[in-house]
Formats: sequence, C-alpha cells, structure tokens
Amino acid sequence: MDLDGRIIGDLSDLENKVIRPVYDGLFDDDPLRILRGFRQAASLGYSLSETFSTLSAPAVPRLADVAGERIHDELRKLSAVKADSRIYEKMQSSGVWKQILGFEPNSTMLSKTMGGAGGYNENERFALFLAALLAEGGKEADATLKKLYTSNNTAELVKTLLRESSAIGFAGPDEMKRIIWRMGSGLDIMLYYSKIRHSLPKTRISEYISLADSMDRKQAEAANGNLLLKLIEKTAPGTPQGRWMAEILEETKIKLAFGTLSNKKEAEDYMVMKIKLLTGAK
Repeated sequence: MDLDGRIIGDLSDLENKVIRPVYDGLFDDDPLRILRGFRQAASLGYSLSETFSTLSAPAVPRLADVAGERIHDELRKLSAVKADSRIYEKMQSSGVWKQILGFEPNSTMLSKTMGGAGGYNENERFALFLAALLAEGGKEADATLKKLYTSNNTAELVKTLLRESSAIGFAGPDEMKRIIWRMGSGLDIMLYYSKIRHSLPKTRISEYISLADSMDRKQAEAANGNLLLKLIEKTAPGTPQGRWMAEILEETKIKLAFGTLSNKKEAEDYMVMKIKLLTGAK
C-alpha cells in the first residue's frame, strides 16, 4: 500500500503467491530488502518475480555495507522456518551469501541441516543455521559471528559445533568422554550436526549416546578445586598457578564420571600423580 492506503500493483500476485518489488528503486533505498525478500519467500512459500531478480542484482554488492544487527535479525527469522532448498541456492547464485559472509557457504549442507532441525528451539536452530553457513568459512567464523552481532551464548555454541564436530569423527574413547563431558545437554545437537557435516554413522551416534548415558556427574563431585589446591600445597608447595590446574581437575572429574576412578581416594591419588608429573615434584 502507499501512504494513502491504496494498494500498489496487481492483487493477482497475492493469489499466485508472488513477491514483486513495488517500485524500481526499492533495493537502492535499502539493500536489506533483498535478504528480506528471500526470507519472506521462505516463510510464506511464495516465489520471487523476475522483476525481483532484475532489480536486486545491481544492489547485491551493497549488502556488504548493511549493519550487522539488521542482517542478524533477518537471518534469525530465516532460520526459524523450513525453507525450500531452492531459496538457499538462489541466494548463493545471486551472490547474497558472498556479500553477507565474505565467502560462499555450502547451500546443500545448509538445506540438510535445517531440513531436520524442527525439533530444536529457536536459539538452537539459529546456532545450527550459522554453523551450517560457517562450515566452509575456516578462520572467518569468529569474525563473521562478531560482524553479525551474535550473542555470546549462541556464538560459543556455533564455535563448539564447528570445533567438536571436526574432532568427533576421529575421537578415541578418552577424547569422546571429554567431548561428552563438555557438551552436557548439548550432546544431542552436536551429534545431529556431526551426522550432517561429517556423515557420522548411526552406529557411532548410538555408541556415543550409550556412553553419555553411563556418565554420572554426581560421582564427579568427589573432586573439586579446593581439594586440588590442598594437594598442590602438600605435594608441590609454591608452584605457580596456571591452566594446568584446570586441566587436572577436568581430567579427574571425567574419570570419576565415567567410572575410571571409583572414589575420592582414587581421585586424590590420581591428582597427586598428575601434579608430580607436571611440576617435577618428588
């Protein structure tokens, strides 16, 4: 409608489910409308008119200059719907993804990822959406997440999905226990993403789920930071604190949670052994 409430264009576009620009300078005035058009097509199940493609093409490079917050909002809305894969492919062929991200994503992976993500909540779907987009981004991922003003929680989940999904296919038993421990309730989404990104077999997924079910976090409470500090003071007094302490504590908790260590006494003995090994104490 125009400012006076008069309908612009032909009402048959509504009947035929077509999205059409209402004036020639639409995308020059705001290039974000290109992304919004694709998002609306995905949300409504509409098609984009030839006029849309013709008028938007010259303005696509200007998407690189649109504020990250505005891009973020449109992408989040796009991640909330089950889009036809042709929408993602059209966005790629028109150069939209390249301007937004700075590289070409794998639109097929994006389609597969979002096609089965209906059971996840809004935040998880958005994280999966971004992880699928950034799977081909390499070192660009962190900078892109910042550019899009992604929240810290979502950005951390995306980076974890990218990092751990690469490790999970080659993880031995000890490394898999570490991944399960760190992922916690996020293991399900990790396995889902890994299945798509790295074709993780169903047998491996079942194996990891069974391993996760065997984990007892309450058992891990037998080891804590205060206990570790006391053992360090007793075994290697005056040793400078550092990340090595957190690593010892995590290793001990994981071994307790999965039954490699059975009780507090075994946990103490293990931590003392690690303290001596890492500090050279006798």
